Amino acid sequence: MAATKPSASALINASGTASSSTYLRGDNAWAEAGGAMTLIDTEAPSAGASAITLTGIDATYATYFFKGDDLFGSATESIPYLRLGDSSGVDSGASDYAWSAEDEGMKATTAGTSATAPVFNRDDADAQIEMCGDSLEVGEQTGEGCHFIGWLHGARATKSYPILHGLLSYNNHSSTLPTQTRFNGARLTNLTTTSITFLFNTGTIQGGRFSVFGIKNA
Repeated sequence: MAATKPSASALINASGTASSSTYLRGDNAWAEAGGAMTLIDTEAPSAGASAITLTGIDATYATYFFKGDDLFGSATESIPYLRLGDSSGVDSGASDYAWSAEDEGMKATTAGTSATAPVFNRDDADAQIEMCGDSLEVGEQTGEGCHFIGWLHGARATKSYPILHGLLSYNNHSSTLPTQTRFNGARLTNLTTTSITFLFNTGTIQGGRFSVFGIKNA
């Protein structure tokens, strides 16, 4: 008869429970790792999706990290959008959000003046948070997908509104050359946030992945 393999908890006389998400601390206790990120939701949609909505945002974390990988659409020129939602659905009212964005990139294949000066755009009453400033947009040709990282703060705050900020990187529709945008925006109310949505202003999503993580305080 094969012997039963003892568990880590049985071999080590320590408090707590050994698992794939814990480690043995110096005080001889099994505990979760501090300061880590926990995957909340991720989705790689099929071609033709109108939007990607990630759920699972709650009061567990004060700050959430989100990222997009190789997201591209069906339109020749498109602007990436973000929206937040609660238990009633995704918010898309005409004055639900305020945002600002600043583009900087290359319009031509020559050096020097072909690099555009930073272009700033903003709206204090909009139906979404725009992730680029409209001077250069995301295309659908080979090499023209987009990638981004960002943070969501105040998803369940009682004082501040939910606010997003981050950096979008893409090879633009005009030249398929590097462009970056700093973006930020807020849902203009104290929202009991449960979801975050990515979409394009026109066309459909053809590929990529969108993910959200909770950031632990300790």
